[in-house]
Amino acid sequence: TSNIKNLDLYALHLSKNPFSIKASVDINASGSNLNDVLGNIDIKDLNIMAKDTSFKINEMHMISRNVIDGGKELKIWSELGDFQLNGSYDFNELLPMVVGIIKSNYPSLTKNLNVQSKPTKSAQKMEFQIALNDSKHFLKLAGMNNVRFSKLDMKGKLNSYENEISLAASIPGLTFGNDSLINTQVLVS
Repeated sequence: TSNIKNLDLYALHLSKNPFSIKASVDINASGSNLNDVLGNIDIKDLNIMAKDTSFKINEMHMISRNVIDGGKELKIWSELGDFQLNGSYDFNELLPMVVGIIKSNYPSLTKNLNVQSKPTKSAQKMEFQIALNDSKHFLKLAGMNNVRFSKLDMKGKLNSYENEISLAASIPGLTFGNDSLINTQVLVS
């Protein structure tokens, strides 16, 4: 177990804005990056200070392991919710792959977006499930200051072999600014 008393990413010039982390971390894993890490990581008393806002997570756990079919399984859970990813994936290639699939399948919807897609180097095929509880103010970490949801359930598949993406999401309460959506359903295929 290691105690991180104050990891100041801003002082290390790894963040453009004030951002620091405090936590107790127990790592029983091997690997050089998130793509190849195998094992368990347990985090307790995670405190994140971003700009002028404090975020606290009591406990967070991660398990990453190889599965019989040659892929991997990644599970992350905390009081915020659960995330599970199964299959063959490369996090460095994930965003370009998703952008490429969306642009090739929906060119009329994406022609005005200023997002560049690059060909991915690795073929990826995965299934994911996300179940998040109340977002509280954690979306501020992603720059979404006026967005909040009461619950989010999402599952889907990504397949670069077939150039396919499918997604089903349910959000009982979504607020952005002064506007709200109730019982929102999203289906992408």
